Amino acid sequence: MNLTDLRTYVRDLTGVYSTDLLPNTLLDRWLQESYSELNRADEWPWVLAQSTGSLTIGATVITLATSSGRIREFTVTYPNSLLIQIPSRRGLIQTVEGDDEYFYDCNSSNNIVLSKPFGELMTYNVSYIKSAPLISAVNPNATDIPTEYDGILAYRTAVKVLNAQADDTNRAQFFLSEYASMLEDMRTDLIIDEDLGPIQIGGEILRVDGRTAGRTNLRYRSS
Repeated sequence: MNLTDLRTYVRDLTGVYSTDLLPNTLLDRWLQESYSELNRADEWPWVLAQSTGSLTIGATVITLATSSGRIREFTVTYPNSLLIQIPSRRGLIQTVEGDDEYFYDCNSSNNIVLSKPFGELMTYNVSYIKSAPLISAVNPNATDIPTEYDGILAYRTAVKVLNAQADDTNRAQFFLSEYASMLEDMRTDLIIDEDLGPIQIGGEILRVDGRTAGRTNLRYRSS
């Protein structure tokens, strides 16, 4: 569904066909607002990204394309194939004063910055959330939403239009309930029930019954 189709869908739902009452510029802004709300609602397939590569000796920055700064998982592998998970600075539980473990943060460009460089050539794997995409005015598909759910933006935007028009019917509430129903259907169909990831104890990845069973960063140092 292209942008023109989305506009028509909203106008058909609301009955507001006049571009004097509802200019396309305003309608497009509300469509984009609805798309942004939807993109933030969950970790949809179209906002997930993965980056792999080599981290040279002394390097501390990993550049991520269109990153939002929300990192799902960051792991590095030593030359001897030892895989470790790198925790974020905010998620780090530092229990020992002067702890020299590795952690990361994101800079103003939403790229990964390690707390210190590795002394060996490492490979990395980063799973992250991309910046929310914008509605396209030129592509055949204005959004990354699967075609079977194209109408979800129209229903959410129709609520905005009716509220702005001070509509005194129950249509806005009905459209909002339709939006909520479609949102749950999308979650059921598109969000994979992934396992909780690896358990990291002493720098090793542990699995239970052939699958990862959870993730925690545990560090212990005797006195």
